[in-house]
Amino acid sequence: MYPAFRQFLVVLASLVIVAGAVDAQVVERPISFDSAGRVLVLTPETAARARLAPPAWRVTGAFDNARLFALSDGSYVLVVARPSGAMERYPLTQADVADLQRRVASLPAARIPETDRAVRNAFIRNQTLLGLAVYAPSFALTVTNDDAGRLASYLLMSGVSYFGASTLARDMAITPAMNRLATHGALHGGLGGLGVGELFGMSNDGRAAATFLGSVGGAAAGLAFGREMTIAEAVASGFGADVAAGVALGLGLGADADSRTLSGLMVGAGLAGYPLGLAYSRNVPYNVTAGDIRALAVSGAVGALATSPFMAGSDASGSTVALVLTGGAVAGLVVGDRLLVRRYDHNTAEGTLLALGAGAGALMGAGVATLIKRESNEVLVSSLSTAGALAGMAISERLLMPNPDARRLAGGLSVNAFGLALAAAGIPGEHALLRLTF
Repeated sequence: MYPAFRQFLVVLASLVIVAGAVDAQVVERPISFDSAGRVLVLTPETAARARLAPPAWRVTGAFDNARLFALSDGSYVLVVARPSGAMERYPLTQADVADLQRRVASLPAARIPETDRAVRNAFIRNQTLLGLAVYAPSFALTVTNDDAGRLASYLLMSGVSYFGASTLARDMAITPAMNRLATHGALHGGLGGLGVGELFGMSNDGRAAATFLGSVGGAAAGLAFGREMTIAEAVASGFGADVAAGVALGLGLGADADSRTLSGLMVGAGLAGYPLGLAYSRNVPYNVTAGDIRALAVSGAVGALATSPFMAGSDASGSTVALVLTGGAVAGLVVGDRLLVRRYDHNTAEGTLLALGAGAGALMGAGVATLIKRESNEVLVSSLSTAGALAGMAISERLLMPNPDARRLAGGLSVNAFGLALAAAGIPGEHALLRLTF
């Protein structure tokens, strides 16, 4: 277990180095497909209406969306998301970009969708539900201690959540990544605010105010940062925050930390997890899809489950159990990265079915254990549940047959010391700093 945990730390440290070496990398900045700045994401419907054609438009076959980026070296690239989750990149010249922008801008304003209707509606729905469950309760607890006043404040903020989200969706192009990250940021921002309240020993009113400000701030940050992300990057960023906070929780419980220390650890780790997750999706030399992240979550959960046979029936303390479960989850993430993410490109449906397969296998394993020995036997149940979950994942992966990874590279973990030295010295240029493949 320890080598796997050490490998996970090496990968995280490598990603931090890559993310920090900005002077040695080409920076991509999203630009719009029209001069008005309204079309940041090109849908197949809009591309057909604009009659895009070669040489500027070389995309053939089905695709979900396309985004245009200007690179810091003066060139341009068109990034196309395929239904399989794969991301294809097409280099463009300045003349190509000008042709695309001219064709898209020539469409009547009424025929240029500022955002996909389904994404806009999903954003309004999510923010309204967040209003009912997070914004309104925390706001009502903040502004008054009177029951009637709290009810009135709750109803007021619930309505504001809906109309505010509707107004934003009308005036702003909401991409899938923005919707995803705004929803994730609101939930985790609210929890983070609650953690800050615990850390500083605030009163109930203060904790409610911190929760409200954290949730609203998290949603705003999600909209701001999600604008420059793909959906896969947004999912990876949120997953990075979840993993970092979970690891901090496990380590804190293992160290018998008090509630205030535990809250501080989780808030800090969660904030650091967002850029780490984004760096992971952007810097590894293989394609990372939203479905891959879901598959990675399944492997982490199965890794934690795999430690249960060693804990079942033992007199291990709660801190020991927390550390063992955390180590198992981290090991599961490492194995999932090696066997699932870097080999295949899962779409979101395949990631979900993989989770269902693991769950079904675990239930079958528990059922078989009950048939073998009817009296309570925790070790047998946990062992066969783990075996069933692993078998369920393997069978599901075999049946689903996900597409091979679009950018898989062969090799090992290697560090270019010369490139690192140049980057540390501030010498500009592109250096092959790391190759993160196993």
